[in-house]
Amino acid sequence: MTPMFAGGGTTILLVLLGLLMFTFLMQRPLKKQMAAQNELRDSLTEGTRVLLTSQIIGTVTHVGDEQLIIEIAPGVEVTVMKQAVIRTIAPEDEEFEFADEDAPSDESLTPIGEPEVTMTGPVGAPSTSPAAVEQNTPESPRQN
Repeated sequence: MTPMFAGGGTTILLVLLGLLMFTFLMQRPLKKQMAAQNELRDSLTEGTRVLLTSQIIGTVTHVGDEQLIIEIAPGVEVTVMKQAVIRTIAPEDEEFEFADEDAPSDESLTPIGEPEVTMTGPVGAPSTSPAAVEQNTPESPRQN
């Protein structure tokens, strides 16, 4: 009697071998990429410009074991995990130039007072500014 599935053992062996090769070929590049990312995270120092996973670019101000403090604007710092760093930014990759000397000093900043409120209606409508409201208010109430 002839077996129904002759050569089935060879086919199964080839499929298993193919799966093993596919797995090996997929995992090797991933391991290399993970090793490169770990090396990047370990090499971060203060003053390094970095790109985060949130697509925010900032400067490393403090380095911890698992966290970084990143300055994203003058005086604005955020704490992120080291895993949030995608890559470092080289000075030639920067589109904009930043310099601390261009930042305004505290003396040049003027305090913000109460905003001046002006209320305007549609064109041709009577003015509803606070001064106009005071002028239109009668001194004594009307009696009908």
